[in-house]
Amino acid sequence: MTDDQHARTTRTGRPVLLALAGFAITFAGAVTYFTVFARVAALRDFPWLNLPLAAAGVAIALFAATQAFRRPVGVGAKIASSTLATLSVLLAGLFATYLFWISYQIPDPTETAATISIAPETTLLAPDGSPVSLGEFRGKKVLVVFYRGFW
Repeated sequence: MTDDQHARTTRTGRPVLLALAGFAITFAGAVTYFTVFARVAALRDFPWLNLPLAAAGVAIALFAATQAFRRPVGVGAKIASSTLATLSVLLAGLFATYLFWISYQIPDPTETAATISIAPETTLLAPDGSPVSLGEFRGKKVLVVFYRGFW
């Protein structure tokens, strides 16, 4: 490979690699919030690390896409870098939508729902008429639902 071919290959691949790195950073920022940082209360309430990481990934991917159109690179490099930049923006947008809108739609648990109590010993009839006792489920989590039926 001549020096001219090496320089052209390096120039051609640089925006794509930079866009791929930007997408990877955006992906890491969005996914690690749910897999790692959401378990830590200080980081769950506001994503101090994940939001700047996703924003930096988007900035890198967009920079790479603009560089692909400013440099003499092939059409494939322009398409690849533009696609990766678009995916980065969409992923960061979905992440921000979850953080600032969807997560606020989830109702807070009330004190009664958050407490676990032991139900008194009760025997009820199953739909087939056989008796079912709550004692049979001792040590297991049971949800008892009472509803009106068809009257």
